[in-house]
Amino acid sequence: MTLRQPPNNQASNYVKELLERLYFELGKKVEFIEVLGARELHMVEQGLLVGALARQVGIEKKHSSLIRIPIPILTFELIQVSNSKQCGQCNLKKIKSISYIRGAVIAENYLKQLPTLVKQFPIKDAYSLNHLLLKGRVDNVLMMDFEMTDEIKFKDHFIKRSIEQKVNYHYLSPKYKHLKQPLLKALAKLKKDGVIDKLKYKYRINMKRLR
Repeated sequence: MTLRQPPNNQASNYVKELLERLYFELGKKVEFIEVLGARELHMVEQGLLVGALARQVGIEKKHSSLIRIPIPILTFELIQVSNSKQCGQCNLKKIKSISYIRGAVIAENYLKQLPTLVKQFPIKDAYSLNHLLLKGRVDNVLMMDFEMTDEIKFKDHFIKRSIEQKVNYHYLSPKYKHLKQPLLKALAKLKKDGVIDKLKYKYRINMKRLR
C-alpha cells in the first residue's frame, strides 16, 4: 500500500502512524514515497497511490472519483494566542500586529480577512513562534492547537481563542474502493482499543485548554 510521505510535523506524524496501524489491521504494510502535495490527489485518482493522507471535505468537487472514509482521522483548530500583559483583552479587531508560521495556509487565508493596518510577521516554525511569544517579542500569534507548548497552554495570561476548526478524512483511490468497509471496521477497532487516544497523546493532538 503506497501513500505520500507527509511533511515532518506533529499532525502529519500522527496521521502517518495512524494509517500505518490502520492498514496493519488489514494485514497490509504501507510504503511512504516522496510526492509533491499538489500531485497527491491526481495520483490517487490514477491508482498510483492507495489514498490521500488526510483531506478536508469538499475535494470531491474536483476529484469526484475519490472515496471518503467517513470517520475523521484528524481534527485540529487554528488558535489566536495573545499575551494579555502586553495587549489587555487583545481584541482581534484592534490588534496592531500578529505572527504566524510562513506557509500555514489556514492561517494565511484567515489573515486576508483582517484590516490591512494589522502588520503581519511570518515566522519559520512553531518553535520560534512559541519562543517569541514567551519572551514577549510578539503580542499575538496564530498557530494550530497541537503546536502550542504546555508553558503557553497552561498560563492564564495567555488568551487562547479558537478561530477555526478543520476536520480531515482519509480518501481512497477508486482502484481500492473495496477497502472502504474494512478500513471503517479497523478505525472503529483502533478507537475501541484506545490506540487512537494513545496516538493523540503521543503527538499532542487535541490537547488544549482554551478560554
